This record gives sequence, C-alpha cells and structure tokens, in this order.
Amino acid sequence: MKILDIQRDLEESLTGLSTSTLPPTLEGLRHLPVYDRNPQVSIRNLDKGREVREDADASYFDPDR
Repeated sequence: MKILDIQRDLEESLTGLSTSTLPPTLEGLRHLPVYDRNPQVSIRNLDKGREVREDADASYFDPDR
C-alpha cells in the first residue's frame, strides 16, 4: 500500500460522512461541510511541513504522530 492509497481512502471516507455510522464521540464530524464538495487529502511530514511523496510506502505514515 502506498501513501496515495491512504489519501484516497481518507477522501472517500470524508465524502461518505453524512451516511456513515459513527461512534458518539465522532458525531461532530458530521458538521464538516464536505457533503457537497470533493475533499482532497495530503499527508505531510510533521517535522518538515511538506507533503510526503505519494509513491512512498504506507508504512511511512504513522497515524499516532
């Protein structure tokens, strides 16, 4: 899996927020104005503030950071 795959998964998830089943702690996400838009996600390096290459291996992405 590549970074591009993660970005696309996140974009699709954001697009489907209005119809997704969410746990109560995440219900606030329904207020994001993405239902009529085409969300675009880019994963960035926290330390350097620049985009991670889309062809980089997904193991580079650490969601806990």
